[in-house]
Amino acid sequence: MVQVYFIGVPKGGAGKTTTADNLADYFVKMGKRVLGIDTDGQASWSHLKGLFPRKGRPTLYNAVKQLMENFEADLPIYTLPSGLRFIPASSALHQLESELVKVERREYVLQQLLASILERFDVVVIDTPTAINSWTNNVYVVADAGIIPIQVEPLGIASAGAMLEHLQRIRKRGVLEKDPVIAGALLTMMDPRTVLHRDMAEIAQEHLGAHIHFFQTRIERSIQIAEAQFYGKSMEAYNPKGKGAIAYAALAEEIMAGNHQVRVSTLNVPAGFADSLLQVATAVEEQVEDGGAEFTLEEVHIG
Repeated sequence: MVQVYFIGVPKGGAGKTTTADNLADYFVKMGKRVLGIDTDGQASWSHLKGLFPRKGRPTLYNAVKQLMENFEADLPIYTLPSGLRFIPASSALHQLESELVKVERREYVLQQLLASILERFDVVVIDTPTAINSWTNNVYVVADAGIIPIQVEPLGIASAGAMLEHLQRIRKRGVLEKDPVIAGALLTMMDPRTVLHRDMAEIAQEHLGAHIHFFQTRIERSIQIAEAQFYGKSMEAYNPKGKGAIAYAALAEEIMAGNHQVRVSTLNVPAGFADSLLQVATAVEEQVEDGGAEFTLEEVHIG
């Protein structure tokens, strides 16, 4: 049975696209029939795969627009040299949030679009936008499982908390017809040599770990990740013996094992969870860093 994974957190620079790209590559290497879907208007994953938005090239937006207007659509699925099947994004996806406002059952458009093709695959990997809105809700409706990348800094940790709050909220609202699982949280952009990153990792695991499982695999900072992306390659294709490639291979194995998954219906994060995480993480960051800026306030009366 097909497993649909979203890679998501409402923060840019957390490693969503890098994680989606490398996981999809390793699932293909495992012999899985894999579909990658770029749902982000920045189209970063599409660019990595060489599918630059250009005139006349069908994208996910074209199919969504057709479905909304004509109740039928042609879904563009490209076959890449690696064997990965792929649906690319374009910047036009940024328009969808406003266009979905007038659509009945606007959070189920992607579900309707993908319904007839999902069973052709073993694994679907979806790279999500940083926003939390009706369009990203479309992704969560389709998904069976979520992977939450956490950049080891205060905003990265708080964003993971915001993700859990949102999933809990839309589950209680009845938006999620399935009861997806959180496959795990993934620490990214980690430099274990620094005290700050080690402290941030401990805070994330202490506070978020009370609600979701953390993968044992951590993604450390590596210039090879940037180099691989520059050449449009996954880590395994660029340097299969590098630490980035080894880490993502281990992550793919952890995900396939499916241990310690947490169902969204069992989440019980408190109100204001993201804000409280930010306060805790920021306080530790201020203790670790030397010095610190002093701020002055000027209140300017208008009117």
